[in-house]
Amino acid sequence: MRTLGRSCTGFSLVETMVAVAILAAGVLSLARLFTLSAAVLERDNRSTFSAILAAQKIEELRTTSARGGALPLEGADRVDGRGAVAGGRGATAGAGYARRWSVRALPAHPDVLRVVEVRVRPGEGPADDGLVAGGRRAGEVTLTTIVARQDP
Repeated sequence: MRTLGRSCTGFSLVETMVAVAILAAGVLSLARLFTLSAAVLERDNRSTFSAILAAQKIEELRTTSARGGALPLEGADRVDGRGAVAGGRGATAGAGYARRWSVRALPAHPDVLRVVEVRVRPGEGPADDGLVAGGRRAGEVTLTTIVARQDP
Protein backbone atom coordinates (compact mmCIF):
# COMPACT_ATOMS: atom_id res chain seq x y z
CA MET A 1 0.00 0.00 0.00
CA ARG A 2 1.31 3.44 -0.95
CA THR A 3 1.55 6.25 1.44
CA LEU A 4 0.45 9.60 0.13
CA GLY A 5 2.59 12.67 0.86
CA ARG A 6 5.83 10.74 1.11
CA SER A 7 8.56 12.10 -1.21
CA CYS A 8 10.75 9.83 -3.32
CA THR A 9 14.53 10.25 -3.02
CA GLY A 10 17.30 9.38 -5.53
CA PHE A 11 18.15 10.26 -9.11
CA SER A 12 15.86 10.01 -12.06
CA LEU A 13 16.96 8.29 -15.25
CA VAL A 14 17.26 11.64 -17.07
CA GLU A 15 19.57 13.07 -14.39
CA THR A 16 21.76 9.98 -14.54
CA MET A 17 21.97 10.13 -18.35
CA VAL A 18 23.00 13.82 -18.24
CA ALA A 19 25.69 13.08 -15.63
CA VAL A 20 27.06 10.19 -17.72
CA ALA A 21 27.13 12.39 -20.85
CA ILE A 22 29.08 15.12 -19.02
CA LEU A 23 31.50 12.55 -17.61
CA ALA A 24 32.02 10.98 -21.07
CA ALA A 25 32.74 14.39 -22.61
CA GLY A 26 35.34 15.06 -19.92
CA VAL A 27 37.03 11.68 -20.39
CA LEU A 28 37.14 12.12 -24.18
CA SER A 29 38.70 15.58 -23.75
CA LEU A 30 41.38 14.10 -21.51
CA ALA A 31 42.09 11.32 -24.00
CA ARG A 32 42.59 13.93 -26.76
CA LEU A 33 44.86 15.92 -24.45
CA PHE A 34 47.03 12.85 -23.80
CA THR A 35 47.29 12.17 -27.54
CA LEU A 36 48.32 15.76 -28.27
CA SER A 37 50.84 15.82 -25.43
CA ALA A 38 52.43 12.58 -26.69
CA ALA A 39 52.84 14.12 -30.16
CA VAL A 40 54.38 17.30 -28.70
CA LEU A 41 56.72 15.21 -26.55
CA GLU A 42 57.89 13.24 -29.61
CA ARG A 43 58.50 16.45 -31.58
CA ASP A 44 60.40 18.02 -28.68
CA ASN A 45 62.53 14.89 -28.30
CA ARG A 46 63.49 15.16 -31.97
CA SER A 47 64.31 18.87 -31.54
CA THR A 48 66.51 18.11 -28.53
CA PHE A 49 68.33 15.31 -30.34
CA SER A 50 68.79 17.59 -33.37
CA ALA A 51 70.40 20.21 -31.12
CA ILE A 52 72.71 17.58 -29.61
CA LEU A 53 73.77 16.38 -33.08
CA ALA A 54 74.43 19.96 -34.22
CA ALA A 55 76.50 20.75 -31.12
CA GLN A 56 78.42 17.49 -31.59
CA LYS A 57 79.35 18.45 -35.16
CA ILE A 58 80.39 21.97 -34.13
CA GLU A 59 82.68 20.51 -31.46
CA GLU A 60 84.14 18.08 -34.01
CA LEU A 61 84.89 20.96 -36.41
CA ARG A 62 86.26 23.11 -33.57
CA THR A 63 88.60 20.27 -32.54
CA THR A 64 89.77 19.86 -36.13
CA SER A 65 90.57 23.57 -36.26
CA ALA A 66 92.36 23.51 -32.89
CA ARG A 67 94.60 20.67 -34.07
CA GLY A 68 95.58 22.71 -37.11
CA GLY A 69 93.52 20.70 -39.57
CA ALA A 70 91.80 22.27 -42.53
CA LEU A 71 88.07 22.79 -42.08
CA PRO A 72 85.91 21.51 -44.93
CA LEU A 73 83.97 24.31 -46.62
CA GLU A 74 80.81 22.23 -46.48
CA GLY A 75 79.59 18.73 -45.87
CA ALA A 76 76.66 16.53 -45.08
CA ASP A 77 75.90 13.20 -43.48
CA ARG A 78 72.99 11.18 -42.15
CA VAL A 79 72.69 10.12 -38.53
CA ASP A 80 70.39 7.48 -37.06
CA GLY A 81 68.36 7.78 -33.87
CA ARG A 82 71.23 6.44 -31.77
CA GLY A 83 73.71 9.04 -33.03
CA ALA A 84 75.64 6.75 -35.37
CA VAL A 85 76.62 8.23 -38.71
CA ALA A 86 74.96 6.33 -41.58
CA GLY A 87 77.50 4.16 -43.30
CA GLY A 88 79.65 4.14 -40.16
CA ARG A 89 79.97 1.39 -37.57
CA GLY A 90 76.79 0.87 -35.57
CA ALA A 91 74.52 2.89 -37.86
CA THR A 92 71.09 1.53 -38.64
CA ALA A 93 69.44 1.58 -42.04
CA GLY A 94 67.20 4.54 -42.79
CA ALA A 95 69.09 7.25 -40.89
CA GLY A 96 66.65 9.60 -39.21
CA TYR A 97 68.51 12.93 -39.26
CA ALA A 98 70.15 14.88 -42.08
CA ARG A 99 73.09 16.99 -40.93
CA ARG A 100 74.65 19.70 -43.14
CA TRP A 101 77.42 22.11 -42.29
CA SER A 102 79.23 24.99 -43.90
CA VAL A 103 82.35 26.97 -43.03
CA ARG A 104 83.03 30.45 -44.39
CA ALA A 105 85.38 33.29 -43.54
CA LEU A 106 84.07 36.01 -41.24
CA PRO A 107 84.06 39.14 -43.43
CA ALA A 108 85.47 41.37 -40.67
CA HIS A 109 88.49 39.06 -40.06
CA PRO A 110 88.75 36.68 -43.04
CA ASP A 111 92.30 35.53 -42.21
CA VAL A 112 91.59 34.54 -38.62
CA LEU A 113 87.93 33.74 -37.97
CA ARG A 114 85.54 31.27 -39.56
CA VAL A 115 81.77 31.09 -39.25
CA VAL A 116 80.59 27.52 -38.77
CA GLU A 117 76.91 26.74 -39.33
CA VAL A 118 75.40 23.32 -38.72
CA ARG A 119 71.79 22.47 -39.63
CA VAL A 120 70.16 19.24 -38.49
CA ARG A 121 66.83 18.21 -39.92
CA PRO A 122 64.90 15.21 -38.61
CA GLY A 123 63.37 12.86 -41.15
CA GLU A 124 59.72 12.10 -41.51
CA GLY A 125 58.20 10.75 -38.32
CA PRO A 126 54.87 10.03 -36.67
CA ALA A 127 54.74 13.48 -35.06
CA ASP A 128 55.93 15.32 -38.18
CA ASP A 129 53.61 18.23 -38.77
CA GLY A 130 55.37 19.58 -41.81
CA LEU A 131 56.81 23.05 -42.10
CA VAL A 132 56.59 25.61 -39.33
CA ALA A 133 57.31 29.36 -39.34
CA GLY A 134 60.19 30.44 -41.53
CA GLY A 135 60.02 27.40 -43.83
CA ARG A 136 61.67 25.11 -41.27
CA ARG A 137 60.56 21.59 -40.52
CA ALA A 138 59.37 20.87 -36.99
CA GLY A 139 62.39 19.72 -35.01
CA GLU A 140 64.92 21.36 -37.32
CA VAL A 141 67.84 23.06 -35.55
CA THR A 142 70.50 25.45 -36.85
CA LEU A 143 73.52 26.31 -34.71
CA THR A 144 76.06 28.94 -35.74
CA THR A 145 79.38 29.76 -34.07
CA ILE A 146 82.69 31.45 -34.79
CA VAL A 147 85.91 29.43 -34.76
CA ALA A 148 89.39 30.91 -34.67
CA ARG A 149 91.68 29.58 -37.36
CA GLN A 150 94.72 27.89 -35.85
CA ASP A 151 97.99 28.09 -37.70
CA PRO A 152 100.10 24.92 -37.51
